[in-house]
Formats: sequence, C-alpha cells, structure tokens
Amino acid sequence: MSIKKRLQEIVNEIEKDPYVRGRLACGFRSNDLLVQKHRDKAKLEMFLVNKGSFWRCTIWPDNFAEACLVQVDLYFNGMIRVEAHQSCSVMIDPEEQILSVTRLVEL
Repeated sequence: MSIKKRLQEIVNEIEKDPYVRGRLACGFRSNDLLVQKHRDKAKLEMFLVNKGSFWRCTIWPDNFAEACLVQVDLYFNGMIRVEAHQSCSVMIDPEEQILSVTRLVEL
C-alpha cells in the first residue's frame, strides 16, 4: 500500500468515533505527504523543519489566528517531545514514519 493511501486510511477512521473533531496524518520527514479530514471543516497547516539533531513538526490552524495546535520534536536518538496546546492525541509510527494528530471534542 502506498504511503498516501495509508494516510487516507488513518484520517478516514474519524467516522468511527463521535469524540473526534478531525485528524491530520503526515509523513514525519516529508512536507509533501499530508492528508486531513475534519468534521468542523477546519484546515490545518503543517511546517516540518530539520533542526539538526531532530525534526520539528508544528501544526497550526490555517488562519494562524490561534496558537499552534501541537508541536512535535522527533530526535534522531528516538526521543520524542510533544507540546499540545489544544485537546488532541498524537500517534507516531516509527516503522511507517507517520505522524497523526487527532483533534478531540472538548467535553
């Protein structure tokens, strides 16, 4: 299965969970692999930067009016640092090199 199809599969899983507002899935070392789906019609932007000893992925709402949703640092030694500024969950699959951010409904 291609990476693009796998990303689409991941974001389509939001249909199964009523507590999910949306999901973004991307290759965590490539700016051109990004798929997203949101119930509230949101659109997120992703910035991926190689900082030398780690990759930094920052995800923002497309209008940049709000603080970033989440920032994930993926270090080459395997360490991961996540700063989430809104209710979300982060999944990292090192084997497939996929990062997924799920926006959750605020209860």
